[in-house]
Amino acid sequence: MLKFIIVLVVIIAVGVGGAQFYITYKVDKFLEQMSSYAAMTGADFSYKDVQTTYDGAVEVKGVSIDFPIPKENEKFSSTTDLVRVKFPSLLDIIQLGYKNMKELPASVQLQVEGTRSSPLDNDLLNRQLTPNAAYKYPFYMKATEMGLDEIVADFSVGYLHDAFTAGVNFDIDYNVRGLGSYNINLKVKNISSLEPRALMMQDPQLQLLTFNYNDETYNKLWVKNCQEKNKITADQCISDELDRFNKRLSRDFQLSFSDKFESEMTKYMKNSGSVKISIDLSEGSKSLMQAMELAEDPLELLVYQNVILSINGEYIQPIFKPLSEEEIAESKEAIKQAIKQSDKPIKKKERKKIVLKVYDDYKQYIGKKVLLITDKRKQYVGTVLDVKPEGIKIKVRLEKGDTFTYRLSYDRIKYAEVYQAEPLYR
Repeated sequence: MLKFIIVLVVIIAVGVGGAQFYITYKVDKFLEQMSSYAAMTGADFSYKDVQTTYDGAVEVKGVSIDFPIPKENEKFSSTTDLVRVKFPSLLDIIQLGYKNMKELPASVQLQVEGTRSSPLDNDLLNRQLTPNAAYKYPFYMKATEMGLDEIVADFSVGYLHDAFTAGVNFDIDYNVRGLGSYNINLKVKNISSLEPRALMMQDPQLQLLTFNYNDETYNKLWVKNCQEKNKITADQCISDELDRFNKRLSRDFQLSFSDKFESEMTKYMKNSGSVKISIDLSEGSKSLMQAMELAEDPLELLVYQNVILSINGEYIQPIFKPLSEEEIAESKEAIKQAIKQSDKPIKKKERKKIVLKVYDDYKQYIGKKVLLITDKRKQYVGTVLDVKPEGIKIKVRLEKGDTFTYRLSYDRIKYAEVYQAEPLYR
């Protein structure tokens, strides 16, 4: 019996060792091909070492990347201590090479540790990934304005499939050492199998997007930079930034930040802390692409979706408040005056009206706000939740905050239109 156990242990050890060697060899060859391809495009990719662990992880150490950015006529450079991809087992890695792979791994996690770049290179990359960031995101600051010699970041992204609940959790962690870190979690349901062919037949549905940010020193650096640049107080810096985005809310949505939001945000920017945002995507957003349409501008995502926001554990409700008739009139007058005083007229965000006529039209606008007029001359304004051959389902939100769901067959709909630039009541 003892001999049998010894022989079994030896066989397992040889098998695991052989699998590790095979995977390392394949990955090494693949990275060599990447390096050759990068050289052909004017880029440079190199690494020091590749290894495979017994528990199903592939690790690449000492990664260096340099690639040109034609638009900027510059070259981005960075180095990374470790890139690690973790699978459930060695067998899952080997199966990735099969053309007729039965099923994707139940979980995969990519970790990138110690990515170093200069502030100039960091800003260069950010301009490519997040164009107009200073316009879209409040309290934005360039890396070159932070006073740091080097930006060091850690990154992790992965998914986990739960066959019992037929759901998948996607997790993204990003940490800029010494500045702050955030986590993004996306829950998707209705994925019973990760078999490639089965995935094409399923209808994944987004459920919940959660964003957590923990600040270390970024807020204080932002306030300090603003004070030195503009020669004003910390309170004035924060107030001016909130006013800048209130103007956009006023112009595009006839809304402004609530008093509670502005009060808590001011405390947060002066003292650091944490922000948590939960966005319910379960109604009206059936695909990732439809959710991304809403997220073209972060403000639109907050305005259009059901959002729960907390700052340092304090829940903010409501996030926005509607403008009074006087404020709306003042906003319109301010736009008129700005157009008169500017050499280049300001382009107002126009409400794009789209009339829906056929079944395919309705399918394209799940998640959008629609106006429906029925055969009995009743009007319904709400979000399209679902579209089926027999009719559509909409969620109507009243000014007082009450909601109800209504189903209508196509023969009862005499007129329908979409207003993409108009927010729901909040």
